[in-house]
Amino acid sequence: MTIRAGAFVGTAIVDHQVEIERDARIGVETGDRLPAEEDVSLVGRQSRVGRGVVIDSGARLEPGTTA
Repeated sequence: MTIRAGAFVGTAIVDHQVEIERDARIGVETGDRLPAEEDVSLVGRQSRVGRGVVIDSGARLEPGTTA
């Protein structure tokens, strides 16, 4: 997994061989509370999240997806 500078990964499960570009955002910050199931984003194997792309909480990216 590669996470570029300025990217944020919050409530997410990220598989192998994923690239997250600069300033991308995945999931949310939950603060002091535990995340609920609907807060968790899933990013499948060999996916790519482009520069500045926002993946909302609860989103699912299938393996090999480019967002």
